[in-house]
Amino acid sequence: MKRYKIYLIFGLILTAAMFTNCSLEESPSMSWTMNGTDLPYNPFSGPTAQESPGGENPGGGGNPGGGSTRVLVIDLADGYGDGWNGASLRIQKNHVNQTPNLTIPAGETYNSYTLSVNTYDFISVYWNAKGSYDEECAFVIYYDDDPSSFLVYRLYGELEYTAAGALLGSFTVTSN
Repeated sequence: MKRYKIYLIFGLILTAAMFTNCSLEESPSMSWTMNGTDLPYNPFSGPTAQESPGGENPGGGGNPGGGSTRVLVIDLADGYGDGWNGASLRIQKNHVNQTPNLTIPAGETYNSYTLSVNTYDFISVYWNAKGSYDEECAFVIYYDDDPSSFLVYRLYGELEYTAAGALLGSFTVTSN
């Protein structure tokens, strides 16, 4: 049996070997590693009831996987101090919109939002709408119990040429 290493880089799947007309089947001995950390489940399909810390079905409501609840903090800043001029972020949790438009109102410099999430939730961050001066916009997303570890962020000037609807980043919620 040939072994293939699969890499997920910026949403693209790259393989260590090129192959055609073959399938990759998951075996009980297959292990998954992400950023140097061994995962107890397949990151492409999520944990099964046997792999979940609480033994729950991750697809069925409540707290998926029996993991812990965490709070995401989304801090927005405006470099000029006049609000985001029509620009906004959209957050999805498990592919469902959680927020309509995260923005900074006119005349403001800063705004902050929070979102409750559970271990194994999949979070996606989108540049929802373009404003008049996107180069003035910046944001950072982090866990409230770990403010020094940024999950997704953009600095001043980095959003100026970003298309409306663009995916800015995504991650799977980890336990605290």
